[in-house]
Amino acid sequence: MIRCCQLCFVALLLCLGGSLLALPGRGAVVPRDESKSSAEARLGAETVAILQGATRVETFRIGNPSISSDFLPMRMDGHWLNGKGTTEAKPFAAKAVKILLDPQLYADTRERCLFSPGVIFRFWKGSQRVDCLMCFHCDDILILTQDPQERTTHTAFTNFGARQPALLALVKQA
Repeated sequence: MIRCCQLCFVALLLCLGGSLLALPGRGAVVPRDESKSSAEARLGAETVAILQGATRVETFRIGNPSISSDFLPMRMDGHWLNGKGTTEAKPFAAKAVKILLDPQLYADTRERCLFSPGVIFRFWKGSQRVDCLMCFHCDDILILTQDPQERTTHTAFTNFGARQPALLALVKQA
């Protein structure tokens, strides 16, 4: 009996460990280079090009879907959405990109809590997209670059603490 419980416990740990380490998306995840602090070094040239060329930004709220909501529950980047905000044009994208490409954003990489994002900004440049998942509990941001087949091609994770007021103002605007 004890042997069976031990095997079940090990199997549970393996399952949980795999799900905790998995990032949203279905593709190769490029590990970040902790020795670099500039935005392009952390995000990659492809991600920076998509962000700089973004013509629109979709905004979403993450949370448990409400039964009484008119919004059809769906998942994005592994998280349940409970609402869609506005779709913003190029001027909004430019403001957000200015914050996201600030080199100071990539200087502090400490993760302060269990990542629990509340907002997604989805930047579009043609059929290319970059998703920015923001957790305002710990000021962490996960940036995912995805190809048209929804495979994650690049991942960056950082803390936006010093830029929190500016990002929060954009979230409220959207």
